[in-house]
Amino acid sequence: MKSRAWIAPAYFFHPGRRKIALFLREPPGIILIRHESAEPNPGRGAYGIRKKQMPDQEAVLRRIMGVLTAVNVQPATIEDFESWIALAGEVEHLFGAMVHDPSFRDALKESFREGRAFCVRKDDDGPGAPLLGGIVIIFSRNEIEWFAVSGMCRGKGVGKALLAHALTLLDARRDITVRTFDHSSEEGRPARRLYHAFSFRDHGSYEPTPTGFPTVVMIRKKKG
Repeated sequence: MKSRAWIAPAYFFHPGRRKIALFLREPPGIILIRHESAEPNPGRGAYGIRKKQMPDQEAVLRRIMGVLTAVNVQPATIEDFESWIALAGEVEHLFGAMVHDPSFRDALKESFREGRAFCVRKDDDGPGAPLLGGIVIIFSRNEIEWFAVSGMCRGKGVGKALLAHALTLLDARRDITVRTFDHSSEEGRPARRLYHAFSFRDHGSYEPTPTGFPTVVMIRKKKG
């Protein structure tokens, strides 16, 4: 398997001489568990961590897996339409009316037909399952058109996986653009941090969203 960058390391220390290290790797979102031997220091646990009562290894891993799950980005289909509309409903206070907007609904269906929409489904279920996040791209403009992550799973790698997947499909030899919130928006800071992590930078101001949030155009400069 081709090597990819590691995302979000989380360390858990088990009694005795082993360190349990879990990494979430995206994309495609593969979880690996690595054990490393360690000589405990006197009076302290492995790697100098103060000794404390810990659950057994299987219990630790069950708890971890309940929080961090493999992120599997899939092409959206027309069966995902109602789930996508539900996701849009979560962010209407930021983006403006979408759920009952005929133009948004028609554009969404068109993106499904053209293979420009991608999603992460809850529990990695099939089409029609609730969505954890979705992203729409426009190939001709080399642009991210629409991007949202459900409130129930923000900060768990879903947005990173979706954005990384989209960038593999867009043309890195050209500038990649996205419209997002400007630096003054508290609600938009998580999105801005994510775009910055993927080398997007502010390019210029844009008109506010219909709900009044100031926006900017961000650009990821072409390679080479």
